[in-house]
Amino acid sequence: MTTDDQEPSPTVQPRVVEVERLLGERDHLIHELEVHQAELEAQNQQLREAQGLLEESRARYADLYDFAPVGYCTLDLTGRVSEINLTGAEMLGKRRAHVIGKPFALYLLESDRTAFRTHLSRRLTSPQGAAVVELTLVSPSRQPIVIQMVSTVAVDQAGTAVGCRSAFTDITEQKRAEQALQLAVHMREEFLAIVSHDLRNPLNTIVLGSEILKWSPTLDAQSLRQVDSICHATTRMTRMLSDLLDLSSMDAGHLSMERKLERVDSLLSAAVESARPAAAAKSIRLETGLEAPSLVAYCDRDRILQVLMNLVGNAIKFSRADSEVRIETRRTGEHAEFAVRDSGTGMSKSQLDHIFDPYWQAPKTANQGTGLGLSIARGIVEFHGGRIWADSALDRGSCFFFTLPCAPDEEPAAASRTLRTRTSTGPLSGSQPIVEDQVEVPRLAGGSILIVDDELDTRTLLAELLEAEGYEVVTAADGVKALEYLRAATTLPCVILLDLVMPNMDGSQFIEARSHERRLASIPVVLISGQVAARETARSLGIASYIEKPIAMARLREVLARVRDRAASDPTSPAPNEGPHHVVDR
Repeated sequence: MTTDDQEPSPTVQPRVVEVERLLGERDHLIHELEVHQAELEAQNQQLREAQGLLEESRARYADLYDFAPVGYCTLDLTGRVSEINLTGAEMLGKRRAHVIGKPFALYLLESDRTAFRTHLSRRLTSPQGAAVVELTLVSPSRQPIVIQMVSTVAVDQAGTAVGCRSAFTDITEQKRAEQALQLAVHMREEFLAIVSHDLRNPLNTIVLGSEILKWSPTLDAQSLRQVDSICHATTRMTRMLSDLLDLSSMDAGHLSMERKLERVDSLLSAAVESARPAAAAKSIRLETGLEAPSLVAYCDRDRILQVLMNLVGNAIKFSRADSEVRIETRRTGEHAEFAVRDSGTGMSKSQLDHIFDPYWQAPKTANQGTGLGLSIARGIVEFHGGRIWADSALDRGSCFFFTLPCAPDEEPAAASRTLRTRTSTGPLSGSQPIVEDQVEVPRLAGGSILIVDDELDTRTLLAELLEAEGYEVVTAADGVKALEYLRAATTLPCVILLDLVMPNMDGSQFIEARSHERRLASIPVVLISGQVAARETARSLGIASYIEKPIAMARLREVLARVRDRAASDPTSPAPNEGPHHVVDR
C-alpha cells in the first residue's frame, strides 16, 4: 500500500476543522466590519448633512436676527449692551462693535433716560411678563426716532436675573400719524365750535324776528304762512346743525350727559305733546301704553326726549294718514324698555341692517334729511348703557325699541335727585351713579331781566319779545357794562340771560367777577349760547340753566317759569326794577 492511500492522521483532522472555523469567523467579522463601515459612512453623511443644515439654520437665524425690522439687544444689570443685532445698532446710529459694552441710555434723549432706568429697574425686580416703554433715540447723523421697547428678564442656569432681553420697534411714523390725527380732531372741533357760534347767531336773529312778525296785527294770512315757512326752515336748519355737532361729540367720546331720576310717564307725555302738531297735520292718532306707570329711569331728560321725538317723528313721517302711532313702555329686568310702533310702509331686511348707520337714508324717501337722527339716537342710548334696535317688514309697519337703566324699586318716583358720573366723557354705563341732593337756584321774586349779549340784534329782538311777555328788560353788550350797571343799580334784575362769547369780558369772566360780590351772586343766571359745549360750560360755572341759540321762545318761557317757580316764596330775592326797557350798552 502506497503513502497516498493512507488515512489522515487523527491529529490532523481537528486542525483542519479548526482552521475552517476560524476562516468562517474571519469572513463573518470582515462582513460585519464592512456593514459597520457602511453604517458609519451613512451616519457620517447624515452628520455632515445635519451640520450643513445647522450651519444653514444658524446663518438664516443670524440673517433674521441681524436684519429683522425690529431691533434686538441684550442688556446687563446696569443697562449696558451685551449683544445687539444690526438693525438695532443702525437704529442707534452706530456700528455694532461700537455699541457693545456701552450704556443704552447713552443713545436716548436726555429727558427719556430716567424713564428707561425705571423701565429696566421694574423689569428686573418684577420678572414676570414683559414691560413696555416709549423712548426717543437721538443721533447726530439723523432725526430722532421714537421707539417702543418691550423687555423680558434674562436669567442664567440657576434662574438668577442677569439682565434684560429687549426688542424695540420704530414707531415714529405711528406717533406722527397719531399727532396728526389729534391735530385734525382738534381742528375739527375748533371749526365746529366756530361754525356753531357763527351760524347760530344769525339763525337766532331769524327765529326771534319771526316770532315778532307772528304777533304783527298787519300781517295777512298769506304773510303768516310765509313766516311759518321761515320758522320751519330755521327749525330744520337748527336740527341739522345740532345733529352734526352731536355726531362730532359722539365721535370724540364726550357727548354731554347729566342723568337724573326721571319718571317714564313724564317723558312719554312730553314727547307726545311735542309731536301732536305733526301728527294732527296727518290725522294720526298718538297713543301711549304704560305697563308700569310708576317706572323711573336713570337718564338725561333732554337727550332721551331727543331720542323719543326722533323715533316718534319718523313714525309720523312714514305712517299713512288716519293711522296710529303707539308709544309703549315696560320694565324688563333692570331696564325700562320703550317701543314706538307705526303702521307705515315698513322696511326690508337689507334696510334694517343700515338704519343706524350715519348718513344712511332709505331710497326713494320723500322727506330727505341728514340721515343722522337714528345714528345719534343709538349713540345717546348706548352712552346711557342701554341698547336700541328695530323690527320691521315691508308694508307691515315698524317698531323701534330702546332700553334705559331703571331705578331700583325702592327709589322714590319723584325725580328730585341728580345722578352724576365720576367722569364727564365716555359711556355712562361703566360709571357708578352718585346720588346727591339737587342744588336749588336762588328764588326769583320779580319780572325784571338783564340781557348780556354782544349781538345787537339778539339784545333788541329778545328784549322786545320779553317785554311783550310782561317782563321789564335791561340790556348790556358785554360783562364789563353788565357789572357797571349791576353795581350802580338800586334794585337788581331777578334773572340774567348771559351770552358766553363776548369781547372785553366774556360770560365765564363775568360769572367769576360776580361770584366775589355777595350782592350780585344771588341773582340766577341762564346761559344763552351758540357754542357746542354750552351745556358743559353752564354746569361747570354752576349756572341755573342754559338755552342754546337760536332761542326758541317755548324753551325760554319754560326756563323762566321754572326759575320764577323756585323764587315764589323767597323774600330775600332782589326786587324788580321799575320803568321801561333800559339800555346800558350804548
